[in-house]
Amino acid sequence: MQNIVATVLTLLILLTYSGSFAQATQVPISTEKVQDSAGNYFYIHNVRKGETLYAISKAYSISIGEIEENNPKITEGLQIGQELRIPILKGNKKTNLMPKDTIAPEGFTYHKVLKGETLYRISFNYQVKVEELKKHNPSLTTNIHPGDWLLIPNKDYQKLEIAQSKYDSLVDYKIGWFDNYYRLENKYKLNQQQLEQINPELITEGVRRGLIIKVPVIINKSDTMPHYQEVVLDTIHKEADIIITDTTLNCQQIEFNRHTYKIGLLIPFFSNLEKDIRVDNDYMIKEIDDYPSFRFIEFYQGALLAIDSLKKQGFKAELYVWDTRANEKTTDSICQLDEFKDLEIVIGPFYSKNAEIVRNNIKEHSIKMVDIFNLNDLPKDTITQHFEMRSSKDSKYKAIIKYVNDSLSNIRIVIMHAGRPSEVALYNLIDSTIFLPEFNIDSSQVELFEYKNNGLEKMLNSLSAEQTTVIINLVDNEAIISDFLRQLSNKKNKDKDIDYDIIVMARNEVWSKYKTLELTYLNTLRYTYSSDYYINYSDSSTIIPYELKFYNEYKRIPSKLGFIGHDIMWYFGNVLYHYGINFSECMHDLDYGTMNNRIYFEKTKQGIYRNKSTNILQYNDYFIEKKN
Repeated sequence: MQNIVATVLTLLILLTYSGSFAQATQVPISTEKVQDSAGNYFYIHNVRKGETLYAISKAYSISIGEIEENNPKITEGLQIGQELRIPILKGNKKTNLMPKDTIAPEGFTYHKVLKGETLYRISFNYQVKVEELKKHNPSLTTNIHPGDWLLIPNKDYQKLEIAQSKYDSLVDYKIGWFDNYYRLENKYKLNQQQLEQINPELITEGVRRGLIIKVPVIINKSDTMPHYQEVVLDTIHKEADIIITDTTLNCQQIEFNRHTYKIGLLIPFFSNLEKDIRVDNDYMIKEIDDYPSFRFIEFYQGALLAIDSLKKQGFKAELYVWDTRANEKTTDSICQLDEFKDLEIVIGPFYSKNAEIVRNNIKEHSIKMVDIFNLNDLPKDTITQHFEMRSSKDSKYKAIIKYVNDSLSNIRIVIMHAGRPSEVALYNLIDSTIFLPEFNIDSSQVELFEYKNNGLEKMLNSLSAEQTTVIINLVDNEAIISDFLRQLSNKKNKDKDIDYDIIVMARNEVWSKYKTLELTYLNTLRYTYSSDYYINYSDSSTIIPYELKFYNEYKRIPSKLGFIGHDIMWYFGNVLYHYGINFSECMHDLDYGTMNNRIYFEKTKQGIYRNKSTNILQYNDYFIEKKN
């Protein structure tokens, strides 16, 4: 446990962000009230520089029309210093305004009720009992309204309340010159664990002179204190009778989101191999990618650059970073830490065996998990939400068929296989995809050839210059694939009088692992494939500035993981900031400008989301072009 590397970065940024490119002006809420002759109450709001009618209406959770109705001169335009009468609505539209002190007390966060939210939904999202919400919001009832503001206790505060409630009476005690844990234990019958449980500040500040802590009242020397017991919060389950069926109602952006999100990064830094990096002379230094310790550092560096950009929008987070060492025992030890159990979302841990350990540990803590490279047939889980960044075979082949259907005309589709069960299964998948109602492909123009029945020779003889032939090769054998490319390329080059239009397609996960495939053949046959990763290095608006920023910060150009780390943190930071912890209901149409692949999640089963977006790439004049 002591060897686990844990770095905590606290990012508290107070700027706000609007949907436009201009910085939004935060509208202060007036507390000055007046009453008219009819008994209606109003707030008097003084217009300040930069305020708009829209911003004012949002601040007071009231429509622009209601403001205009009570301020006829407003149609002439807003003026600095102008007094507006803001109606205080009654009845079912009663507005609980944002508190005058917009910074929540320590241990709490503010939540603005969105359209369609219920008290039970908020209770589930924040994992706070309804009774706790009512205790900290005395006027609260189950009849809440859009625009109401609630004070939400965080997990640490809830645990502190429970720990302190075990004692009959606690009083303040000011630590003196000679106090230490031993003296305090003798005096108050509490050991270090117990003292720190009811006084978390002792963990960070220690027994510091002048620090005021809580201690139990000792009436008799024979009094006994409760034994130390770790506080575990109850999991709030999403019961069937409180599920919101119209999920689109919850997809309004949160204004002034001041919640500090706890995000965990589980990365295999291999810090235990540090001795391999230290060398006696420069001649022993290897290439940077030859060191396991450096492989995933770029992911972390890219994520930090994304956090730096997010903070300028107003996003706040505590980022916890742990080194898993790609070790199952280390990963499990991390999962037992209190800091881990309090996370809201965890990204990683890259390796499938470690990912399984994390999944098993996060269920009872309602932590969302972002799995970067693994695809798994996961069981249903109504509590934990699991996000897979890799697209499935289904999504990849569907994207290929969509490209063929939308971009090519007068086509003939040829499918090659060697008869292996896995290849037959892929053929059945492609065959069912081709004939989906959304595609318009002539079934008579789809042919299947099998190698063991002279399939390659028959296919070569069937080529025609009258159509574009799209050949999808399902074989997973380096020798067979090399021979296929050679013979097909020779056929195209040998018959110079015949202009064969050929496009070869395959699973790049298979072909990319073979190093003997000739680049010339791939280029000649316009090799086309789907991939979750693509960077257009000539993009001067996004990619080149990011490379420059990365180089200025870390003195190297980012490779694949440097882009992926940035994109994942950028995407999930944005959805958290704009939609809150319940963002999964709003991801069906979100695009935050990721660099290597658009992130587009679909829900595959309860609690499981998979990215179905992929890039269609094609070799053309020895360059790789994105075709979709």
